[in-house]
Amino acid sequence: ELKMLPTDSKQRSGKEKQQKEKQSLPASSAQEGKSAAQLRAERRELQERQRAAKLQKQQEQKQAGGGKGGSKTSNPSNKAEAGSKKSAEQKQSAPIPTSADKKAQSSKLAPPGDTHQQQQAANKKKSPPPQQQQQPADSSVKSLPSFFRHLKPPMDAEQITSSVYNEQFAQSQIEAAFVQLSLMVAHEQLQGPAARCLGLARALRQLLCTVPVQDLPRLIKPKLDPNMRLLRSAKPPTVLESYLEQRLANWVQSAGSSAENSDHWLVDRMNEFVIEQIEKARVTMRASLKSKINNLDCIMLYKPSSLIFECLEDIVSEGTKMPDVRIILLDSPPSWEGQAFLRRLQGHRLLSKCPVRYAMLSAAPSLLSDTSKLVLEGQALTANGNVLAPVGTAYLANVAWSHRIPCLVLCHACQTWDQVLIDSVSYNELGRVSSDSQLCNIQYDLTPGDLVTALITERGVLPCTGSPVPSH
Repeated sequence: ELKMLPTDSKQRSGKEKQQKEKQSLPASSAQEGKSAAQLRAERRELQERQRAAKLQKQQEQKQAGGGKGGSKTSNPSNKAEAGSKKSAEQKQSAPIPTSADKKAQSSKLAPPGDTHQQQQAANKKKSPPPQQQQQPADSSVKSLPSFFRHLKPPMDAEQITSSVYNEQFAQSQIEAAFVQLSLMVAHEQLQGPAARCLGLARALRQLLCTVPVQDLPRLIKPKLDPNMRLLRSAKPPTVLESYLEQRLANWVQSAGSSAENSDHWLVDRMNEFVIEQIEKARVTMRASLKSKINNLDCIMLYKPSSLIFECLEDIVSEGTKMPDVRIILLDSPPSWEGQAFLRRLQGHRLLSKCPVRYAMLSAAPSLLSDTSKLVLEGQALTANGNVLAPVGTAYLANVAWSHRIPCLVLCHACQTWDQVLIDSVSYNELGRVSSDSQLCNIQYDLTPGDLVTALITERGVLPCTGSPVPSH
């Protein structure tokens, strides 16, 4: 019986080989019908299962060895070598985790209090990307026509105050005068180029007083640049403001670092500019306009400013010479500047001395039969003789030209611009509109010089092509 044992074991091993070969035959025949990609996927799954089983077996051996040999002492160097060998074996035999395994592990390891965070993450995945989400600033720009989308929408008070603490102005000192001026310009409390230039001159005088005298040429530019950027972020500068900035740069260069009391010298130059280019110029222009108006004239006004108001005061003050002068005041939404002008006339008690007829801009053709002169104010005069004025001016000038009515435009000589404009698209400003409407509230339009009868400046009554570009 002892001798028969080896033969029985050989017979058993032979039978097992035959069974394995029989099992492998259908598998090989089945593999022949599968594609190469399916075979690779099956082999990969088999390898991952083997690696996972091997890793589980090693962990069980570690736990069993740690429990048995916890009381035994061993050499620390041997422990380090064994640990390094085991870590190398684990790295080699560690299975490559798939995305499904990672999600399952994260869901198992997450504590019960993190369910809210998981819901937030899922909602973020479902929500559209930031480019697709609606933003108020971008939506206002997208609602504009394509040829006006390069224009910047007006800023609110919160945007201006937040920009002061922005990274752009964090390392610089913003003057309170420039913050106040930016808010007034953004909310259209200062209207007209002369009013905005006077506000800029006051802010610059306060800024010059804060710079030391000996360091003025060196510190004026880094001190002035962030304040001017803040002001320009509210609205683009007018031609008169740009002219004042260029004159200030020339004054700083001519002052020199060795000049005594250069801060007072710059303030004096600023005061001279305001007196000569604005105040004295307004007096001369008022006298020129008054000489063009006769008794029994009916004057049509649109978007009047403080300069036209002063001209009306001069005309009404001479009631004995021109007692029968009448005024037609045109207005248009959304700014309704004509209503504010009417309240100002009523406050100065001019309505009782001079009859005023208030109408909308669309009613201008029916009112031109009673009109003798059209008086407007320009924001700038381009190099090719066109007048940049409030929107609606070009329409009125065309209608007046068709009715043979003279069109008089008030404009400072220093507002002559060295740019050539043929339309009001390349340069313009956007005004404020209500959040419920989707209007394109542009501020200016371009009136051809052929439609303007005369340009009234402090240098005289000139044609649109006769005003020279001022030297800076």
